Amino acid sequence: MINRRKFIQNSLIAGGSSVLLPFGACQWLQKNALAENATISNDSLFQLFANPPASAKPFVRWWWNGDCIELEELERELDVMQAAGIGGIEINPIAMPDDAETNDCECYDWLSPEWNNRVKGTIEMAKKRDIIVDMIMGSGWPFGGEFLTEDQFLQGVGIRKIEYNGTQKVSLTIKNEWQLPGNDGAHKNPDAPDAELFFLQLIPHGANSEAELVDLMAEVDANGTIEIIVPKGKHDLYIGTKQSAYRTVMHGAPGSKGPVVNHYDADDVRVYMDKLANALEPELGGKLGDHIRSLFCDSIELSGANLTDDFFEEFQKRRGYNLKPFIPLVYYHPYKGYTESLNYEAEFVQDIKRIRYDFNKTLVELFLERFINTFHKWANEHGMKSRYQAYGMPWLMGMLDGYRMVDIPESNNWLYSPDAKSHGYWIWNKYTSSAAHLSGAKVVSSEAMTNTRGVFQTTLDTIKKNDDFNFVSGINHSILHGYNYSPPEAGFPGWVRYGAYFSDQNTWWPYFKKWSEYNARLSSLFQNTKPVTDVAILTPEADIWKEWGLMRTPFYKNPWYNHDLWEGFSRIGIAADYINEGVLLRASVDGKELKSEEASYKLVIVSGAEAILPETASAIYKLAKQGVKFLFVDQLPSETPSYFEKEKGDKEVQELMYKIFAFTNVLVEDAPKNAMLVTNWALNIKNTFGLQAGVSIDNIDEKLYVLKHQSDGGEIFFFSNQDEAKGQEFNAKFDSTTKTAWRWEPQTGERFILPTEQAGAVNVRLQPLESMVVVLEKYEDGEVDKQLYPDENSSLIIENEWKIKFKPFKGDLFEMTSNKLFEFGGHADNRIATFAGQVDYETTIELDETNWVFLDLGIEKQITEVKINNVELGVCWWGRHLYSIPKNVLTEGENKVQIKYTTTLANYANSLTENSVAKRWIELTEPEEMGLKSDIRLVKSSSL
Repeated sequence: MINRRKFIQNSLIAGGSSVLLPFGACQWLQKNALAENATISNDSLFQLFANPPASAKPFVRWWWNGDCIELEELERELDVMQAAGIGGIEINPIAMPDDAETNDCECYDWLSPEWNNRVKGTIEMAKKRDIIVDMIMGSGWPFGGEFLTEDQFLQGVGIRKIEYNGTQKVSLTIKNEWQLPGNDGAHKNPDAPDAELFFLQLIPHGANSEAELVDLMAEVDANGTIEIIVPKGKHDLYIGTKQSAYRTVMHGAPGSKGPVVNHYDADDVRVYMDKLANALEPELGGKLGDHIRSLFCDSIELSGANLTDDFFEEFQKRRGYNLKPFIPLVYYHPYKGYTESLNYEAEFVQDIKRIRYDFNKTLVELFLERFINTFHKWANEHGMKSRYQAYGMPWLMGMLDGYRMVDIPESNNWLYSPDAKSHGYWIWNKYTSSAAHLSGAKVVSSEAMTNTRGVFQTTLDTIKKNDDFNFVSGINHSILHGYNYSPPEAGFPGWVRYGAYFSDQNTWWPYFKKWSEYNARLSSLFQNTKPVTDVAILTPEADIWKEWGLMRTPFYKNPWYNHDLWEGFSRIGIAADYINEGVLLRASVDGKELKSEEASYKLVIVSGAEAILPETASAIYKLAKQGVKFLFVDQLPSETPSYFEKEKGDKEVQELMYKIFAFTNVLVEDAPKNAMLVTNWALNIKNTFGLQAGVSIDNIDEKLYVLKHQSDGGEIFFFSNQDEAKGQEFNAKFDSTTKTAWRWEPQTGERFILPTEQAGAVNVRLQPLESMVVVLEKYEDGEVDKQLYPDENSSLIIENEWKIKFKPFKGDLFEMTSNKLFEFGGHADNRIATFAGQVDYETTIELDETNWVFLDLGIEKQITEVKINNVELGVCWWGRHLYSIPKNVLTEGENKVQIKYTTTLANYANSLTENSVAKRWIELTEPEEMGLKSDIRLVKSSSL
């Protein structure tokens, strides 16, 4: 077999070049890598990595703004996306942005003959381009439409509590005091039917049972007024308001805006979706699945939907008692949760919290059964996969189980989120990938790069950082947020709904394919291998439902350490999933591992739970008795969360926990003291329970993460340095000593053998934001690649005069010379301060010696290309822009250095004060830093 790497090196040396590169260096041969790879191996996994299929390439959410769409423009945009390496589209009808210049274009109603015809044309054109098609259900979110009938509307109960101090007489007009459901002005339906009073009860402070609740409904007169005699002492008046159709579709497109459909009624959901099939299937010919890969349901933001016609009957059947005497105490503000104080006798307060658990559990069960299961089955019946986002705002409707029930679970990562813990992405990602591990789903997607703040600020550098973290957390496919349908005549920036401005009008769009190819290779690798996850973390869901309800933020932040634990384990090479009690109830034992559906775990961590169901405690006892290892953090659970037969349930839980604690494979440990100690805590747990990571890292860092997958006979390790400023160096010692360590390079599709250090360890050096794939396999035919690293103490700063040519995105070219590099944003020349586009830097340097190995531009968020003496050194689009200089490129005497620098649109867009679209999506208080400004230097190598 021809040694491909040796052949390339010899050929290049003959031409005066070399390909010895450091980790993180820009690889100037990347454009040739795919063609060369065809001969390296018949290994199917590597071929999928080197040449990813369309299903692994990034997709885009394609916003059909206002459904003002024409086939000619749809085709043009498909060509743009295909050329950029995009493998799929999600047809996403949505409202036209308020400030868009529509130029009297024609718009079409959802499912109208004209709209259906354009869907058909799009599918046909996409197929010719090997582009996969998905489609959203309805438009906007959550789905609904003006065509719904009154019996199909979403229902909700609003609640308000007013405290009175008796004795006094109070006169009220109820409508002036009540709180409508939803409480969300942005989605409020002005045409909703009139609300009605649902309950009105007075409760004295210190009440010790429901018998002290005074029902006042009968005392409200025909005009909606009431006079209440408040007895002596403090009392709470609870006002409940029932309303349907209170919430409308967010950004609904023509024909599918209006009230949200009742997600708690399976028949209503099915009738709605049948409307789609009945309109499109005759137009397309055959089932929807013959043309569309998956049907998508966006994030579930039901804003207080907490009632359906048979709710109380279902509650009685499922929970074993009548909820109606307690209804003022179980409803809550949809954006606040159970935040009001309960001024009642302590035992009654505990009863109320248990009843609240039962109430929320019933809501979740009905939602999972009637909505998600219906959605999933319907999509499959019509030949499509179901693709679903189970997180929502403000509630989480059984997030893990929601993700378990569909074909393609989908998460969401946000850029520039002010509080990533509660509104970012890593927790959504972890529940999505955890559910996929349970269900066996091969594709785990994310609504990637969601952006509502920095539309024109986003860089490929930022996208790579977030993309890598998605992979670390178990995501293996990106659905980009998003691509706007926007015809050229709409001008700049065109029709913008949201997103990171994935547009051919973006200055960095010519380089987008660098990222899309990188992303696709990693997606292909992780979609076609099996994740290795050894730890399951049981979130105390019951405690959260009792204390706060289905609220998102308390779920994410309680206990404070719960959702930090996976990161601590990842830093030491162990993957952790998040589970709920249902996972344990379905579990069996395989060896001494817990086996539940398609997932298996060597250790289960119960994260600070006070309450678990008796049947869950029984399941833990049986599993622990057979050898499964359990760690309880801070305490053993001591009660049941449910009100029904509470004394019996508490006793069962306590007795079972007493027996469980006697097992030697069960421990109770204190939680980490603070966030800085989570990784050390995880390392201690690893050692205590003898967990094997498959790799040992001698220099653990808070910004270094590890993901492990496996394939037939191979082990895959993904190391990601999330530090934007600092590199990482460590020795990775792998447990497998009979396999060869290869580095698979996702930027180029190449692979080569890594040299091993003492005791079989691989020395790894990662530049800022660099990630690395190491594959352990039996295949040994290849040359050991000897890496070159920069000698940071040996450098020559280029201090010559620079010729600088500005090629603006809009406007005339201009030039200048400067003896030093400078930042653009604060420049006195407004053309420079508001610049967006390409800048060409050129200088000549005199050299006495030519053994410089790198050109170092420093850490840079923008994009650079470099030539030295007219030899292309490559493109850098993330992290440290460190270019490897091939042999014989530098000469003694004069050398020409050329740098092409491409900025974002941020400062330019911010300057467009008269452009309402640009102003809406960017408003900088300070200009973005741009322009080369670090010392540019030549650097020697630290090793040969």
